[in-house]
Amino acid sequence: MEGGFYRMGRGGIRDTALRLVAGFGRAIFPHFCVSCGLEGQLFCSNCEVARYAPNRGFFFCLGCGCRLKHQVSCGRASCVAGQWGRGFAAGSYGDPILRGLLHLYKYEQVEEAGKILIDFLATTVGRQVAAVLVGISCSTVVPIPMHPVGRAWRGFNQAEELARAVSTELETDFLPSGLARRLSWQPQAKISDHNRRVGHVSGMFKSGTDGIDLVRREVILVDDVFTTGATMRECIRTLHLIGVETVSAIVLLKG
Repeated sequence: MEGGFYRMGRGGIRDTALRLVAGFGRAIFPHFCVSCGLEGQLFCSNCEVARYAPNRGFFFCLGCGCRLKHQVSCGRASCVAGQWGRGFAAGSYGDPILRGLLHLYKYEQVEEAGKILIDFLATTVGRQVAAVLVGISCSTVVPIPMHPVGRAWRGFNQAEELARAVSTELETDFLPSGLARRLSWQPQAKISDHNRRVGHVSGMFKSGTDGIDLVRREVILVDDVFTTGATMRECIRTLHLIGVETVSAIVLLKG
């Protein structure tokens, strides 16, 4: 990982200090496996092999969210007409271990949790690489963007870190700024009502600043969680408006 997970744009002093504090904290309060409680690692090798090494993920419709087996589309008229396409999830948000690791990564900036999840996503995508890329001839990986204010507050964009790993695994182009997010003061995750979530993200995204023309490209969007799909579908609408031909998605967890 380039530069770790603490990126505030103020040089290496703050990053180094945070890492020293984190290392000192681990020395005093060592990690315990989130699955079995064994001291030493946040997720021990025994639990990783037993519970998650065999995992191959699953496909789902980006329009209605239903799981797909072998078909590329669910076939529903509304989903086909909306050009929502197909998504791939490495795991389920209902899994308490994966959900707990994601919480540690996003909100408590636990670097080890991020490494586990990034490796988990890359490995799962790697097992399904042929199926993930079916029908895609020249893909470009684009992360769901955070607003700069939110990114500065958190210190990193987890979708960007996940997307970088996916791009490496699939050996595709990676555009970290393919999309940009307009200012919003309320996080999407804090809105529970479905209709409000849809309205909240309407018009939120725009073409990014990478300076690379996405017209007629085939884009793979990457995010950490797919719940109602409102954010993902708004990004897809934006990409279609700027001329992207085909949009698929890869997420770490699906709710």
